[in-house]
Amino acid sequence: MIELQRILCVSGVFSVLFLFSERLYSGLKLNSESSRKFVHVCTGIISLMFPYIFDDFWEVAVLCSCFMVILTLIESRSLLPSITGIDRKSSGSIYFPLSVIIVFAFYKLTGNLDHYIYPILLLSICDPIAAIIGKKYGLREFSIGGNTKTYLGSFAFLISALLVIILSDYSLGSDLSILFMLILAIVTTAAEAFSRNGADNLFIPLSAIIVLSF
Repeated sequence: MIELQRILCVSGVFSVLFLFSERLYSGLKLNSESSRKFVHVCTGIISLMFPYIFDDFWEVAVLCSCFMVILTLIESRSLLPSITGIDRKSSGSIYFPLSVIIVFAFYKLTGNLDHYIYPILLLSICDPIAAIIGKKYGLREFSIGGNTKTYLGSFAFLISALLVIILSDYSLGSDLSILFMLILAIVTTAAEAFSRNGADNLFIPLSAIIVLSF
């Protein structure tokens, strides 16, 4: 019963977030890209609390699986325009909860909180920064496998990733080497650059897991 209460409470927090994003979209005339990025960052911040809220993996798996189903229905019916009203194809909102399930499982398997915090932070903070800067200021583009990115957007991801890793290392007392920090930032930057249609929400944390496993 306690586990169910925790799941319902966190579900309620996410529901309020979605409704608030709709208010920003309709009331303040915020465009879909901006409201979607807002939800992305807030979802990441809430997800960072999961190790402190949930004791068992199945709780996170049930919560995120339910939201994957809900978001799939929302995407298919074009509901919640603050999230779905973008002019490009993206399954990022569905990949996000899947990533949380995978990263939380990795954390539970290793028992190392760093293995959860770093992937979620990099996904939640660096990805939106890269998208915003790349779209607004990026002039020179490059293409990988038919996927177009900007040099400035990728550079913004790299720099923000380094800052996030360094600050997290100091806060968590992880004592990572400079070389390891640089490798983690470069690999996740590459994962973002190679991703398309919102798959960066999956590949960024997965690439971070691979690096952290070493």
